[in-house]
Amino acid sequence: MNRKLLLVLLVPVVLACGAWPRWSAAGEFDRQRAVEFVHLCRNVPDRQPNLLLIYWKLKVCEAAGEAFDVKPYAEYAAGLQNADGGFGTWPRDASTAEGTLAALAVLRAAGAGPKDKSACAAYLQKCLDGQLGAAARYIDLVIMREMHGCLMAMSMVAARPPRLDEALGYLERDGRPWGWYYRVTAGKAFNRPVNDPAAWIRKLDDLASVEYLRRIWRTEDRHCAIETMHLLGGTFTYGGWIGLASYEPTSTPRGPNRLGQLEDAWRNVRMARLLKQETPWLAQWLKESASIEPSVVPGFAGMPGMETDSSITLRAARVAGEQAMKDEMSQPAAAWLEKQKPDGYFEEEETKISRWFTEVEQLQSRIDSTWKALAVLHLAGVETKDRATLTAWLNGIVDKRRQDLTSHGILRVLECFELLGGQPAGGAALAEHFRARFSNDAPAVVRLCTLLKIKPNLPGADARLMGILERVRERDLPMEVGVLAEMVEAVDGLGASYPHADYIAALLGRMQRADGGFAKPGSDHSNLYDTLAAIRMSEALRRLMKNEE
Repeated sequence: MNRKLLLVLLVPVVLACGAWPRWSAAGEFDRQRAVEFVHLCRNVPDRQPNLLLIYWKLKVCEAAGEAFDVKPYAEYAAGLQNADGGFGTWPRDASTAEGTLAALAVLRAAGAGPKDKSACAAYLQKCLDGQLGAAARYIDLVIMREMHGCLMAMSMVAARPPRLDEALGYLERDGRPWGWYYRVTAGKAFNRPVNDPAAWIRKLDDLASVEYLRRIWRTEDRHCAIETMHLLGGTFTYGGWIGLASYEPTSTPRGPNRLGQLEDAWRNVRMARLLKQETPWLAQWLKESASIEPSVVPGFAGMPGMETDSSITLRAARVAGEQAMKDEMSQPAAAWLEKQKPDGYFEEEETKISRWFTEVEQLQSRIDSTWKALAVLHLAGVETKDRATLTAWLNGIVDKRRQDLTSHGILRVLECFELLGGQPAGGAALAEHFRARFSNDAPAVVRLCTLLKIKPNLPGADARLMGILERVRERDLPMEVGVLAEMVEAVDGLGASYPHADYIAALLGRMQRADGGFAKPGSDHSNLYDTLAAIRMSEALRRLMKNEE
């Protein structure tokens, strides 16, 4: 419970900083709309890529001096404009400054523009006013990044912000390379260069030298420093420190982290070009990553238009309907069947113990791969080739290796038994072991007892959980829905009665976004993980409210 209690204590600080997502003012949780969002995250052949993928691929190609025809995406990007003038990053997504900047950049590269330019400018000004208000209380990277995005997007629609000087002043005050980079680039967009460039060059050189010598120079800071120094026309005293590590990805940019991979590639290409360094990896990398369309891999993605995430597909399928996936999962199931090892477990990729990869980490990797395999086989309605050996391997972990695993690892083993339709040997002893080690994490203990089909035995846990829920209620604090769901499900699993479940239900309704989904704190984009947590929480709340009747 310590992590969750810490989050509750920090919520007032986050709200004061203006970095929490904007919740809707009223409304009840709509399960049907949440389920519709789940379906929106289904990976299907004709799904357009997420707009942010198009944008970052465009930026990589522009940095590399390579052609990227975005015209096929122009109509799609233009269609993402909402009634408020802004753009989302997929159909039905709420407007954000980030999405609007991406859409305008893609449309400009295609020789087009927004359908309603004046509405777009008005939306961006409203966003900028909000960020200026937040910056008056607190300056951080999230606020500065969105402020910069607003300014750059406004320059694309030829709208000069009435509070431009105030915005540039906040960016200039930031004191970090990315803040200075934002100030210089935004100033350039509106023909407002910095005063005394020589002083800026000295400050940037001093900061870069100190951070390099202390070995704390992050990639993002380094890139922003190089860009800013280039725009100011200066040079670094320690030219050697800024040497670029070659960015040679071992795979194409696929999976949930594809956005981050594309952004990293852009940064490295930009640094290489400015430092006049060779990039022998670039041609092959661009060839391998030429397509940004989602791979037609059966399953669900964390956000619409992204890559399938196998870790969440099973949970999403249970909401969307598992039977509908039986045929399309037959091919992945056949591939997984060939990966079962003689000891019974499944291994996605062979892992070897080394100085950097311990035996316990190898075991956890094999447990996770086995769970993924069993999830796919379950969806396809296919049995494992060697059920007996796999069951013996899992029981061996429960009996002899449970002390080595985290709570996540132990729960993952039990989820494997659940998918096999069985129970581990010595379940009662495992429950006692788990309670002794993780008694402060009531949601995890309740989850384990649910999987073992035994009654939780955690005296006082319900009172502690409800104490946190009461603090949320008394202060009317929105929380990360995944954390809130864990607590509500734990209260329900303990068989407790909570008299204010109706308030939590109303809070859940306020958290739901226009597209039916739920977002992480600090994000304006819904994601499948939190949306599924909200659906589970709504079911637990329904039971709690029924108990109160």
